[in-house]
Amino acid sequence: MPRPVSRRLSSTAALTAAGTLALVSLAAPMAHATPTGATACTNELLPGITQDDPQFTDDGVAVFVGGDYVALKSAAESEGQLFVGGTTTVDAGLFNIGRAGGGSQITPVGGSDVLVSGGAVTVKDGSTIDVNHGVTGGGNVVSRSSITGNLQLNGGISSEKDNAAAAAVATTEATLADVSARLGSLSANGELGTAGGFPALMGDGTGDTQVFDLTAEQAAGLDAVTFVDVGRSAPIVINVSGTDATLDSVHTAAGSVADRIDTWTELGAWAPRIIWNFPDATSLELRGGSQLVGSILAPHADTTQTTNTNGRLWIGGDLEFGASGSGLEHHNYPWIGAGELGCEPVTPQIPETDPEKPGPTVPTDAPSSTPTDAPSEEPAAPATEKPATEEPGDEPADGTVVPEATETPTTEVLGTSIPSPAEAAVAETDEDTLAVTGATVGWMASVAALLTAAGVTLLILRRRQA
Repeated sequence: MPRPVSRRLSSTAALTAAGTLALVSLAAPMAHATPTGATACTNELLPGITQDDPQFTDDGVAVFVGGDYVALKSAAESEGQLFVGGTTTVDAGLFNIGRAGGGSQITPVGGSDVLVSGGAVTVKDGSTIDVNHGVTGGGNVVSRSSITGNLQLNGGISSEKDNAAAAAVATTEATLADVSARLGSLSANGELGTAGGFPALMGDGTGDTQVFDLTAEQAAGLDAVTFVDVGRSAPIVINVSGTDATLDSVHTAAGSVADRIDTWTELGAWAPRIIWNFPDATSLELRGGSQLVGSILAPHADTTQTTNTNGRLWIGGDLEFGASGSGLEHHNYPWIGAGELGCEPVTPQIPETDPEKPGPTVPTDAPSSTPTDAPSEEPAAPATEKPATEEPGDEPADGTVVPEATETPTTEVLGTSIPSPAEAAVAETDEDTLAVTGATVGWMASVAALLTAAGVTLLILRRRQA
């Protein structure tokens, strides 16, 4: 169920490479920040997870961390720009930043600042940061302090003792907190219910924005969740109250529990719509064996991430990524619900060839115990060490299959034409130019085929054990 996202983005509404968000401007932008105006905010269909050439350039910050950022052994890729207020430490083997081998292919402009750190950048022995691999010009690494360890800049540069972005951190954190509070004050027009015996976020089907209020305890119980009656294009805000919060992504669906949206083909349609807002949280855990769908806004929280994420990550405290799991990735999608966060929502332009899909309904009967009626859980493949000579772009941990390449969208934002892959400044796309974290696609596809039949039992057993 593909959906268009918003068409235009004003130059003051993006979290730019200099680290500003919405309504915030810097008197002195980063010396090396080159992208201006090229963004993934478009009325075209955003791609799902692919291994294609980059289809959109993006000058928004994909991951903002107000405190310290640590990538550990199970972290593989962080797609898009990474902006860190504190120190940046990578102890993850080969770690891609900017372009992902298998991702949304919404990437920073070649030669722009891809990693910006207010503190020291430290790449531990045995690890490498590969910046914007396969994009002509690569990407820059910028630090207010020192940079040590192995970097593959692919034509970019590293810059130490650069103070230009540091002053933006406090202002950005304040803006994030303000936006989070305003989202948190929205009146809910949806509620927590059930669909097919599993939790469901049930909207009103008509609101311009679908808003839900949950407690931290309720949010922690959404390991398998279905969005019901939330329309085809409305932004979705899930406000979660409480100081200690957890999201556990196992199975995410829309309409009915069997219609998953945490698959590679559906993430491009759904991740840009959804934001999980934690205005009160001081501690947040993101975990689970599937793909977490939607952006995360937690302006006061220290966060641990042991799952794949899809959207933007705006974390006010520290972020620890990859302490457990295997080949974990962040996939870059902007959220369409607020200009302050990067994209102004507009009336979507539905292609004539994309017929209207019937509105979702709540199943009246619980799924039977047979695989044909129960939700088709697609479990993660067994954890493996990242091989030294891997093929690009591993399958997601939920076992879904890489989609076939689709027609490349071309659009105009801020008067800047977004190039198609054929026109983009991208290096030749043979195997040697792609990012190379994760297991091979063929191996993962085989595992997925073997495990899909067992997925129903795994999900139902998990629910019974809860």
